[in-house]
Amino acid sequence: MRRTLTSMRQKHSFSLAISTLTVVAVLVLVALAATLTSGDDAQGYDRSSKSRHSDSRSSLGRLYYSSFEPSRRSAETPGCGIEHIEGYSSGKDHHSLDSGGIMRYYTVEVPPGYNHDKTRPWPLILDFHGASRTSKDQYNNSRYFSAVGGEKYVVVYPQGRGNVWEGAEYSIEGVKDIEFVADLLNHLELSYCIDKNRIYASGKSNGGGFIDMLACSDEGDNFAAFAMASAALYSDDSVENTKLGGCSKSRAILESHGGLDKTTPYEGQAAGEGDRGATPAVKDWLGWWARRDGCEEGQGLIIDNDHEGYSITSYSCGGYHEVVQGYYIPELDHCWPSADGKNSDAGTRKEGCSFHGLDFTSVALNWFGRWDRNNAPQN
Repeated sequence: MRRTLTSMRQKHSFSLAISTLTVVAVLVLVALAATLTSGDDAQGYDRSSKSRHSDSRSSLGRLYYSSFEPSRRSAETPGCGIEHIEGYSSGKDHHSLDSGGIMRYYTVEVPPGYNHDKTRPWPLILDFHGASRTSKDQYNNSRYFSAVGGEKYVVVYPQGRGNVWEGAEYSIEGVKDIEFVADLLNHLELSYCIDKNRIYASGKSNGGGFIDMLACSDEGDNFAAFAMASAALYSDDSVENTKLGGCSKSRAILESHGGLDKTTPYEGQAAGEGDRGATPAVKDWLGWWARRDGCEEGQGLIIDNDHEGYSITSYSCGGYHEVVQGYYIPELDHCWPSADGKNSDAGTRKEGCSFHGLDFTSVALNWFGRWDRNNAPQN
């Protein structure tokens, strides 16, 4: 009897040990899988192809998903450790700096959770308004704060001197906005905890044209990717960009444009046709950036018409997957495309901005999520 009880106890102990080992093994495997997944997401791209994307289609088009969290591996900027009020702030007393002897201003959206760990670097977006608009207008136009993923960025909205940016015929003489961007980045890195590998630029109209100019400059080397809506491309005229004295930069470029745009027509306009100077055909301009990124003429071109209300032109070359992308929306005017129609363009251009089949803010955020300075085109 004693022997039987002992045997039963041994069998029970053995079964318990096997069950425990099984549970531990499962937990280890789950943890390992989670670690591998988060590691890939933190980079935002597939190391083997230099891009990470989903072929799933929706009203937003083909989106590039990245669930990265602000990286702890990047070098911390001097501004780490400083606390900031979370949310949107436009107070001039706190958001100003001297650039070239001129006082310049900006507004800022500090993401929720920023103060939980003030040593964690955050990615940064500089978002530029259109001509005659303001930084607050652009805050209400791109509305990064309301988009899924937008809460993972510090977003700064610079204010143009005289409400315009360098590079257009109506720009203010003597104002050097490229220099302002350099000064602003230095200022922000001293004030905020910024991930230097994840700095991006976006803009609408004159602001979009300005960041095209920025992309062609040495100061653009500090940015991982660029996104423009209805860009006013007054300063870009050829693959060589003779207006700027040459453009030898390789960049990740995204742009959206409406077919009904009369301010900066998709097909371009010659000098004298409009009251604001000549602009190139957007499809030609996309090809110029593809050439700058290493494509031979026409190489790596894909035109995707499998979307309701818009098409996507993409170029892949130089080892980069879809490094240049253009969204063309035939029934859209001079607008930042919005899916919910709540942005400032939809409010001021109700009829022309009534197409809501594309949300450019979501597209831009997914675009930024693909690129950092480690995997973006090098210069």
